[in-house]
Amino acid sequence: MAALIKPGKTTELFFYKGLNIMAPDQIFEELMNNIHVMYNKTKYSYSDLKYLFSIIERRMTIIPESDYLSFVGKAMRLCPDIKDIMYFALAMYLKCPIWSNDKRLKRQPFIKVFSTHELLKMFNL
Repeated sequence: MAALIKPGKTTELFFYKGLNIMAPDQIFEELMNNIHVMYNKTKYSYSDLKYLFSIIERRMTIIPESDYLSFVGKAMRLCPDIKDIMYFALAMYLKCPIWSNDKRLKRQPFIKVFSTHELLKMFNL
């Protein structure tokens, strides 16, 4: 979550009202599993990071896995990175693009992927 590590344009985009952010319900487990990485890359304490996670949770619409579970098998076949399968399945379920700077994910032809730069340009931020 670049918006946490280094506030700037990514943070501005994250909180832009014209952007609807959907995420799989596993995102907070992923954040908690990586809290030590964010702690080491920022000046935030663990309690500060947990508070920021709560702000992120309020900003996003969290979709339960049960809603997009039927797309996971197809996502496993099509997604270029095993770490992104749930995001890929969710995008297939919602018929929406993914926000990612991952070049491998961007190169696949099945789901549209927008980089931070592209979204900033799209929303004139």
